[in-house]
Amino acid sequence: MNILITGGSGLIGSRLIHLLLKNKKYKILATYNKTKIRLKNSRLKTIKHNGNLSQIKKLLKKQDIIIHTTSIDKKLSTKNPKLALKINLEYTKKLFIEASKQKIKKFIYFSTAQVYGSNLKGIINEEHKTYCANNIYAKSHLLSEKEILNYKKKFQKKILIFIIRLSNSFGKPANNGPRIWNPIINEFFFEALNKGKITIKKPYLVRNFVSLISVEKLISFFLKKDNKNDILCNFGGNTFSLLKIARLIKNKFVIIFGKKIDIIFNEKNKKKPNKLKYKSKYNYINKISIYKDFNKEILNLLKYKR
Repeated sequence: MNILITGGSGLIGSRLIHLLLKNKKYKILATYNKTKIRLKNSRLKTIKHNGNLSQIKKLLKKQDIIIHTTSIDKKLSTKNPKLALKINLEYTKKLFIEASKQKIKKFIYFSTAQVYGSNLKGIINEEHKTYCANNIYAKSHLLSEKEILNYKKKFQKKILIFIIRLSNSFGKPANNGPRIWNPIINEFFFEALNKGKITIKKPYLVRNFVSLISVEKLISFFLKKDNKNDILCNFGGNTFSLLKIARLIKNKFVIIFGKKIDIIFNEKNKKKPNKLKYKSKYNYINKISIYKDFNKEILNLLKYKR
């Protein structure tokens, strides 16, 4: 089975490459932009991809499945909204249209939980109202979701779509690159390792976090799943305040490194954290992300380059 992974040098893409190469029936073609993919394997081909249509057509030849992880993050999207629409929306649309023409079997697309807004509370499932005002990153992903679903419906394409509205993922990097430290837990770890401290601007802000171990399990499940209907699902894990996450990392640093970490935040910002449950209407998906994965990924991250 031939699988194309876009964004292969990113945090999620690189982990999926390592995961899928463990299965000898998979042959992987992975794209990258600036940061090269370090891994070498006879069943892995890598290519620098600029996103133009002619190259997309060549990429998709003989592919069975696309796992689309290419995206620019919220920080860069906010700085450059035009680039966010170009990469997160227009490129995704071009890729999907060409994939449907070339009869790709499955299109797995990583969207974001931010389509529901910020400072969420209560139970958030797929029926929750979307809200992307003042968030071009979320808006570009939500528009992408609608574009690919509408295109399939309009032209009656048989390609199977899996859309994953992912919460805050984190985990041990499988490739070098500047963006692998962008997720908040990875960022906390990086600052603790290099500066001996963790700085938090909003300590009582609540976020849902999902480990890359759980993400790997979800993708493995979707690759095997043989169903007739498209799936749009939320995928999250454990909910914590940023302060609680920082304290968890601090305690692990003492155990693993014997190193004391300072947590710096403004106590004046103290407030009661929101109660948040980010879950899916699909019970079998909720069961994939488990607390054991979260703890294991934290330890994997803390042992990175030890």
